[in-house]
Amino acid sequence: MPGFDASDRTAAAGSQRPTGTGLARQFLFVDDNIYIAQAIQRIAGSCGLEVRLATTAGAFCQRYHELVPDLIGFDLAMPGGDGIELIRFLAAEGCKAPILIITGHDQRVLAAAARLGRERGLNIVETLSKPFSVETLKTALEHLVEAAILGDKANGATTNGAEK
Repeated sequence: MPGFDASDRTAAAGSQRPTGTGLARQFLFVDDNIYIAQAIQRIAGSCGLEVRLATTAGAFCQRYHELVPDLIGFDLAMPGGDGIELIRFLAAEGCKAPILIITGHDQRVLAAAARLGRERGLNIVETLSKPFSVETLKTALEHLVEAAILGDKANGATTNGAEK
């Protein structure tokens, strides 16, 4: 399956990509629904992102350490670990990557999760309620990339998801 091959992993921890070079940004996305995850992978890939998938919170955390992604997206509701746990994990890691949160839950739940992430110092850039259109997702991904570029400029250097 695309995005799940262990040989596909990039040893990006500590990697430094110059800004403005056109190199693909790494987008780590987790959703327990493989069909949604693969659809998002295809759409994000068509936007020029290098996409890595996970289908559990545990796999996401492992991939996060392997990749140090530039952009992050996750579903709030997953069995065996939810988006709130991921917010806590990312905050504890000092993550500075722009984040997209999606959910099929009530808009108030989505807003509360985004607020919690921001209160914990995360860069929650976009939230989407399922179902959403391809164009809505593409716009959200563009906002994540723009936030990453602004972060690059503010930091005056390279792109990665965690402060060093």
